[in-house]
Amino acid sequence: MACGADKDRLLGIDKELSLGGVFPSRRIVNWYNGSLDNDIQEENDLNLENSRDVIIIGNGNIFCDISRMLLKDAESFNNSDMPESVINSLKRSKIKNIQSVARRGITHAAFTTKEIREIGAIPDI
Repeated sequence: MACGADKDRLLGIDKELSLGGVFPSRRIVNWYNGSLDNDIQEENDLNLENSRDVIIIGNGNIFCDISRMLLKDAESFNNSDMPESVINSLKRSKIKNIQSVARRGITHAAFTTKEIREIGAIPDI
């Protein structure tokens, strides 16, 4: 059994949801998984061609998942069930740097050694 957040956890920053380029991780995961709950408009909300750097708040498995999706060669998803529009966005992506911002150190990280090694195994990382 697995469960995830059923609603977004906000940071408490004024107007955070109206700022461009600020997304709860649930929305990003719904986007690349092709969820029926996906509400991201790629051209307006998440244009990966206009960004080079990403900051993910947290140091758990979702940080690892999002990082892998954004850093892997998009061609590796061609035979997956990922939506074609997402693969095309990833092919045009200019993302080069991903930073984790966490309130605790590495000893409190909520990802497995295997998950972080998978990121390190991505070519050119």
